[in-house]
Amino acid sequence: MRVWAVVAATAVLAGLGGWLGLVRAQALERSGARAVGVLVRVQDDAPDGSTLTVRFVPVGSGSPEQFEQVVFDALDDRRGHRVNVAYDPANPRHARVVGRWPSAADVLIPVGIIGGAISLPALALNAAATRRARDQ
Repeated sequence: MRVWAVVAATAVLAGLGGWLGLVRAQALERSGARAVGVLVRVQDDAPDGSTLTVRFVPVGSGSPEQFEQVVFDALDDRRGHRVNVAYDPANPRHARVVGRWPSAADVLIPVGIIGGAISLPALALNAAATRRARDQ
């Protein structure tokens, strides 16, 4: 019983951590500076998607930046394609391709939150029922 409580709590915490990452990514897409980037490399080696390597030049800067992003939907991406990039002007290395699905792991984060949130109360009710039955 205690093992399941630990598993459920871990699922909730992992899901919340991933959810916060998604919220930050969405905030960057909404309010970050914009630039046009070029796909330098597309690798299909990620277990939950493809890794895109993108190079772009931040507005007002002469030096290019480069970042990698794992995406779920890299079906038509080819080296040399142009993509829209959202980035943090204070830290241009914190960037992402606009409008792209995150990796499959990020998409499944809500499952961890919901599963853990359902499991924890169910485990608590089960523990209370077990104690009552033992006490009688």
